[in-house]
Order: sequence, then structure tokens, then C-alpha cells
Amino acid sequence: MNTRQEKEKLQKYTIAYLIAMVVVFVVVLIGVRSAGLKTVALIATVVLFAALIFLQWRKTGEKVAVAEQTPPKVENPPLAKTKEEPKAETKTHKTEKEPVTDIATKTGAVCMEPGQYHCSKHPHRTATMEEGKRFPPCRGDKKGHSAIWLLDEE
Repeated sequence: MNTRQEKEKLQKYTIAYLIAMVVVFVVVLIGVRSAGLKTVALIATVVLFAALIFLQWRKTGEKVAVAEQTPPKVENPPLAKTKEEPKAETKTHKTEKEPVTDIATKTGAVCMEPGQYHCSKHPHRTATMEEGKRFPPCRGDKKGHSAIWLLDEE
């Protein structure tokens, strides 16, 4: 909803109401012979059209206020602006003894479970993580890569 268009529409309606009021005035002045009835008709006309103009302004004012309060919808936000944290994945393996929970997460994610983690591609590469710290890239092949880190069993 464009507030400029709403304001222009409001001005057009107001002018139309004022023109209609003048036309009714002229008809009353020409057509009515009694002075008392003429006065009542003119006052009723002014009150009626003032009420119409007031209601139109109020209706448009509410639309404009709602339009200004409502943020514009974004169909597809740019990927650069929305930065989501990678979530920790929890996998459960069932064995005969007891279920073991492996916690896996990605480089850049915030650590939720402190402990010793190893890279899924390079098991010899480990990282000791504290809660709230971000996972680093793995440097297993002499260059960094985004890794999936798995929590070591204690």
C-alpha cells in the first residue's frame, strides 16, 4: 500500500464531497421557498458532508498507519544477509550394551557439548572444545577445510 497514492485518493474524495455539497446548496437555495426549511436543509447538508469527509479521512488514516507499521514482505531475502548457525546433529547408534550418542557438528558452529572432537575425514586431527566456542576448520591436508567434527567417546 503506497501512502502517497492513499493521500492523493483522499484529496480527490474530499474535493468530490465539497463539489457535491456546493451542488446540494445551490439546489436547496433555488428549490426551497421557505426560509426556515432552507436553513435546516443547508445545516443538514453541511453536517452530512462534514461527516462523510471525516469518515473518509479517518478510514484512509487507519490504512496509512497500518501500512507504516507493517514491515514490507521480503519474498527471498539475500543469502549474504541471513547468516544461520549450523546446528549440531545428534545420531544414536544402537548396540547390544547401551545406546551411544555421537554428537556431530560443522566448522563455524557454536559448541554445545564440551569435549574432545575429531574430524570425520581426518580422525587423527582433534580439537578440544569448550561450550560457546566456534568449531575451527580442519587442517588435515596441510590446508584448511570445512569439517564435520565428531565428539569422541569418553
